[in-house]
Amino acid sequence: MFLRDHWYVAAQPGEVGRTPLARRILGDAIVLYRTQDGAAVAMQDQCPHRKYALSKGRIEGDEIRCLYHGVKFDGTGRCTFIPGQDRIPSNLRARTYPTCEKHGWVWIWMGDPARADAGAVPDFGLNAAPDWSAVFGYLRIDSDYRLILDNFLDLTHVGYVHVGTIGNAPVSDAPIELVSEEGLVRFNRTMKAIPPSPTFVKLMGSRELVDRRTTSTWLPPGHFLNEVHAAPAGQPDPAAAIRFHVNNSLTPETETTTHYFWAVTRNFQLQDDAVGALLASENAAAFLEDKVVIEEQQR
Repeated sequence: MFLRDHWYVAAQPGEVGRTPLARRILGDAIVLYRTQDGAAVAMQDQCPHRKYALSKGRIEGDEIRCLYHGVKFDGTGRCTFIPGQDRIPSNLRARTYPTCEKHGWVWIWMGDPARADAGAVPDFGLNAAPDWSAVFGYLRIDSDYRLILDNFLDLTHVGYVHVGTIGNAPVSDAPIELVSEEGLVRFNRTMKAIPPSPTFVKLMGSRELVDRRTTSTWLPPGHFLNEVHAAPAGQPDPAAAIRFHVNNSLTPETETTTHYFWAVTRNFQLQDDAVGALLASENAAAFLEDKVVIEEQQR
């Protein structure tokens, strides 16, 4: 059901702090917190003594204390304190998971810790690139993550589900150029002289025909990058075009629920916060349109 030897987004950076955060990932109960130097710790959300949730405990220095019997664990999962005794069994440990922080997200490795390589985190570099501006969001969807992947991989639905936001019929009718390479699947759609969708009317301030192109890349198991390019029809000047990326990362919560982390990053009007807010609201509305369909499929 789940592929464990992969990096998954565990949280947005602002969610992880000096208060324990409980989150279920790939069916595992996880507690996340930060040490005093800001490093993210991910630990099994279960005290190995009597199984009480560590997320209901307390951060003390770089350690977390279980508030059932007061046992403490450091960021490696090693028990450091047991009330009423000096001897600490070496095998009394809480399971920990490798983490890293890249591209505007906190990542977790759910498989064999010896195979965790931070260099293998999927490349969402534009989320934090200096010449791009990103807005971030999160949505919980009550469905198997594979139904959401199906939604990403067949954008024909854009002309039907998203007619109020990012889509219209010409997008659905556009031919697909498909490329399959080791570790990814990529497909392109090019649309010439089509009406702009409602979102593009707002972004471009015009109802004139546009040339639109999308390049979509799936990085298994659950990462999807969607590059969108639009310009006035027949306009060759790159300065007249707008370009943004919708970067999506799916983290299964359980077999029937999913954490959906997303970012929309652009390379135009970088200093205009209103443009960022518009991109965030339009894409969030589109994701809610998807949520309705996908949760109905799950039911």
